[in-house]
Amino acid sequence: MHALPIIRAVGEEVNLACPSTMAKGLPGKVTWEKVDGDLPFSHRIHKGVLALDKVTKEDAGMYKCTTETNGMASMTHVTLEVTDFVPQFNGIGHLEIQPLDDSKWQNFDVELSVKPNVREGLIFYMEKASPHSEKPENFHSAGLRGGKVFYKYDVGDGQATLIVNSYDQTEKPNKGTPLSLVESRNVNLGGLSRVDIRKNHVGIHKPFIGSISQMRINGEPVDLGESTKRDDDVKQTQVCTENPCQNGAECTVANVEKGYTCSCLYGYNGDVCQFKDGSCSSTKVCQYGGVCINEECLCPYNRRGENCEIESDEPLTAAQFDGETSYVSFNAPDSLKNFSIMMKLQLKDTVKDQLIAYVGSDYNPRVSHVFGLAIINGKFTHIYNNGDGHMVMEGDESVVSGRVYTVEVKRRGQKSDLKINGRKVAQSSRVRLEPFVPGTKLFIGGLAPGVPANRHLGTVSSLHGCIHKVILNKKEVDLREAAEENSLNVRSCGEEIPAETATNVREDTYVPPRPPVPHEPPTSVPPVPEAPITRAPVTRPPVTRPSVIRPPTPATPSCSGREKLSSKLQLQVVESSLERVSGVQVHQIPAVRVPLFRRHVVGVGVVEVVARL
Repeated sequence: MHALPIIRAVGEEVNLACPSTMAKGLPGKVTWEKVDGDLPFSHRIHKGVLALDKVTKEDAGMYKCTTETNGMASMTHVTLEVTDFVPQFNGIGHLEIQPLDDSKWQNFDVELSVKPNVREGLIFYMEKASPHSEKPENFHSAGLRGGKVFYKYDVGDGQATLIVNSYDQTEKPNKGTPLSLVESRNVNLGGLSRVDIRKNHVGIHKPFIGSISQMRINGEPVDLGESTKRDDDVKQTQVCTENPCQNGAECTVANVEKGYTCSCLYGYNGDVCQFKDGSCSSTKVCQYGGVCINEECLCPYNRRGENCEIESDEPLTAAQFDGETSYVSFNAPDSLKNFSIMMKLQLKDTVKDQLIAYVGSDYNPRVSHVFGLAIINGKFTHIYNNGDGHMVMEGDESVVSGRVYTVEVKRRGQKSDLKINGRKVAQSSRVRLEPFVPGTKLFIGGLAPGVPANRHLGTVSSLHGCIHKVILNKKEVDLREAAEENSLNVRSCGEEIPAETATNVREDTYVPPRPPVPHEPPTSVPPVPEAPITRAPVTRPPVTRPSVIRPPTPATPSCSGREKLSSKLQLQVVESSLERVSGVQVHQIPAVRVPLFRRHVVGVGVVEVVARL
């Protein structure tokens, strides 16, 4: 039986106590050594405790403790694990790293991944300034102000500010002014030590509260634990305390986008070990995307055989879901700010609760935000939760087995609409909730094995029935192509939409069920065929691409002979978890990826800002 390892982050201090029982209360000599290596140079041993200051990745490993008492010796082992340092800022302390040299100033490319807990705070600041100067000659700063990304800089031709909270691409011209040759100072993260001096030109007066999980300079990762200065108030993040990894996986803090990595158990894969894979045993592995369930392979569309090794060419005009393990998945939409999904489907079972469509902010069912469409208590139900509020929309009537329905959920800004056969349900658009950024795939008809349903959905099974059509953001998707890309246990329904139901249910009109028609004896006069129902052509609005905002470019003199500069700042807000601050409810900041590109060329420069909400 081995003791659990001692875990510390890079730059932290650790004290390793000798676990030998002979060392307690008995005089004796305690010695330490590192298995397969030398003790760290800066180690100290005091009263049998091995102390290491500012541990590094090289200090990780197994240490052996030997206790000698009255001619007898006892040996025990202690394992030390050293993880990356992901700083958590509480609004008091900050962190500094080494200054950037001139080459990095001239080719400025910095990427940050942050998780804010507030709507305002300084995340990043760097400057070039003369000693004892109260005003820098060049600087870059980035942070949040009013819940929006705020970027301000001066590279020699005057200060410029960009505030971003949209998909739009913003370009701002700059003169080709050479950078100052004065000293480059430390890069500040999370705040400033001289905030009273710098706040006038930085534009953000408050320090950052939240965590910074990743930083890259010119594509190279920065070890945040090796900082030149770290205030005592800046602590290691506790992101792994409530294990975000799924299916028994182990969480480790790391300088990556999410701030952690997951070590999966056998039979699972994915970023957080959320998917069951094809591993059945050492001798049986499901192929071509098959998944092993109870030692049997469940195959994706167009695959069959014991190990999904046989390719089939089954037509698919309508997808059949078995109510247990079937699903089809798509890439998640970029945003739920303006999002719609319309489906034409037919149910074979309406007794149990079933999932129709699902996307979440992540795969952790306890804390994830959710956009869901399901059949709950026999009715079409839309559920939306963004962490700040919860909304449930329920259809007016119970679903009838065998009937074809057209169901649509539409998000417009903060509002949701649910339509069943073209009729909007009464609760639509009453509740306003901000959109969240999807962090899972968009699942149709069920969830992939290993992915648990969000807690707000309760216990839902896969859909038992057929999906004839899926329209995402007014564009019909190819079901066969989607099923070939990522699906499980999906088969063809074997027929098109039933003629009687399909021709008598318009997409824009709700038609109640028909009363039964009494039986009439056959007659020799042939029945007069019904006139076909004609549909008015549907005019769809043109797809609008994100607009480009180009402020007027001032006339600039020729700058030939000036040095070229190429720079890029990318601020990536990967998650936010806002709570009540001083008794005031603040809205959650959506996850946002904000690349801030700056290409400064001879004669004219351009600042380009792209925000994804």
